[in-house]
Amino acid sequence: MSFFWPTTLKSDPGGIGRLGRVLHWFFALCACAFVVGGAYYVLSGIDTQSGMASIVFGGGSCLMFGRALRYILAGE
Repeated sequence: MSFFWPTTLKSDPGGIGRLGRVLHWFFALCACAFVVGGAYYVLSGIDTQSGMASIVFGGGSCLMFGRALRYILAGE
């Protein structure tokens, strides 16, 4: 579980660490937007294939990219 979410947080991360945390949350929100948009496409029957691709690749890549930035910048 620590791969997806840090289990140890630094008590005083500094400016770059805070930037890493903010970017992590920003990309987590972007991932949620991809998932919600893809679910709308799938459930409304507009384009099932594009909706599933949006959920899997858009949501997953945004989430992993944000987590990587947090790991690199904040060290968490």
